[in-house]
Amino acid sequence: MVAALCHPTVPSARMAVCKPYGAAKAPPTARPTPCRRSRRLAVAAAAQGSSGAASFGQDEGRVGGVAFSGGAKTAGAAPQAAGAAADDSSSSSSSSKRSFWDLRSLQQQIQSLGLAGVTAYGLFNTLYYTCAFLFAWIYVAKVPPGQGMAATAKAFAGMMGLVWAGSQVTKAPRAAAALMLAPLVDRGMAWLQRSLGLRTRRAVFLVFVAACLGLAVALFGAVVVLWS
Repeated sequence: MVAALCHPTVPSARMAVCKPYGAAKAPPTARPTPCRRSRRLAVAAAAQGSSGAASFGQDEGRVGGVAFSGGAKTAGAAPQAAGAAADDSSSSSSSSKRSFWDLRSLQQQIQSLGLAGVTAYGLFNTLYYTCAFLFAWIYVAKVPPGQGMAATAKAFAGMMGLVWAGSQVTKAPRAAAALMLAPLVDRGMAWLQRSLGLRTRRAVFLVFVAACLGLAVALFGAVVVLWS
């Protein structure tokens, strides 16, 4: 038995809605998804004041003069930023390594250390010239003794030219070594100033210069005299 449920109070302009008892309910209507809703809003906005051209892609779109994009492509922004930071760090480290062996940069750092840096560089220069000259004179050129003063002086000039050419190649390593040992040289200069009772550090520097020049002149003069 089917009973009809009617509403008698509904005005005549409206039709009475009668539903049979036990009839199946209508399926609920599907709600529009946010993507469809946004697209509808975008089309409506385009119809109101924009040029009316609307285009949609997978993650981005454009309605008139307004462009929008989804968040799918922003997921790779963090890895790309991390990669760029890694590239910057590697380039900065490589540039720092190159600047460490840059002769001009090393010389500026030595000058910034004051008299200690200059004294350290002078000590390494004296050590290089004396040792390189003796090695080239005895083992490379093998200058024979007893050939006279003129021939010995000529051989000495040739060996000094060879040693000078080698010093142009080894400037950067000597400057780097002087830069590393400058604090030790500074402590040595302070000790020598206290021991000799000198007033200023410049006087200690002059003592080092005189000692280096005296050692070089004495060594080179002795070699020339002994081999002549």
